[in-house]
Amino acid sequence: VITEKDRPLTPNHATIKRIAREIAEARIENLLIVHGGGSFGHYMAKKYGVGISRVRAGGFSRIHQAMVALNRLVVNALISAGLPAIEVQPSALITMRRGEIVEFRLRALRQMLAMGLVPVLYGDIVPDVEDGASIVSGDKIVSYLARELEASRAVICVDVDGIYTEDPSLNPRAELIEEFSASEIEAKLGPSSRIDVTGGMINKIREMATIVSRTNVLIVNGLKEGLVRAALLGEKVTGTRLTP
Repeated sequence: VITEKDRPLTPNHATIKRIAREIAEARIENLLIVHGGGSFGHYMAKKYGVGISRVRAGGFSRIHQAMVALNRLVVNALISAGLPAIEVQPSALITMRRGEIVEFRLRALRQMLAMGLVPVLYGDIVPDVEDGASIVSGDKIVSYLARELEASRAVICVDVDGIYTEDPSLNPRAELIEEFSASEIEAKLGPSSRIDVTGGMINKIREMATIVSRTNVLIVNGLKEGLVRAALLGEKVTGTRLTP
C-alpha cells in the first residue's frame, strides 16, 4: 500500500500522506502503527537471499537501512498530520529462534503509549539465536503486540478490498469474502501473485487468526480514500472481518 511494490525502493508518497491524515483524523487513543517492507524490505531481502535464514552482517545492515528509510517517510508524514509519532526499531527489541519471536522487550513501548506517543514499528531483520538473522514481518509484530498489549482492534491495510475466493489480480471473477473464519484459511486462500518473503496473504491471515478471539480484526483496502479512518472509528466499511 505505501510503496510501489513492483518498483524497487519506490515509496507511494501520496498514499503515505493520505493514510497519515486519515489516522490523525480518527483521533484514536492508545494507537500503535506497524508497516511492512513493500519494495524496500522485500526487495532487499530477496536481493541478499536471506528470506528467514542465515545472513552476512553486510546484508543485515543493508536490509535494515532500507526499512529505516521507509519508516522515516511514514513517521514524518504522521508528524506532519499532527500525530506524536515516534519510530521504534524492532531489531533492537526482538530476538527470534528459527523465525519465531522468543523475546520482545516491551517496557519502553508501554511507556511510550502511556505518554500518549504513537509508536511506529515495521517489518525488519532481527537477530536469530539459531539462524543468525531472521525477517520479522509486520504481520508477526502486529499479532504479537495485539496479544501482549490486549488490543481491542486491528485494522490491516492491503491493496485489495479484503480476502477473496481467489487472487483478484489473476481472476476478475474472484469474490470478496466479507466475513472470513480463520479455520477456513487453507481451503479458501490461493497463492499471492507477487513476491513476498514473509508469505503473502496466507501468512498474513494466519498471523491475524491467532488474535481474533480477543481482537476485532478488519482487513481493508488502504488504497481507497476514507476506509482507514472509517475502520479505525468502527464504522461499517467494505472489507473482510476475520472471525475465529
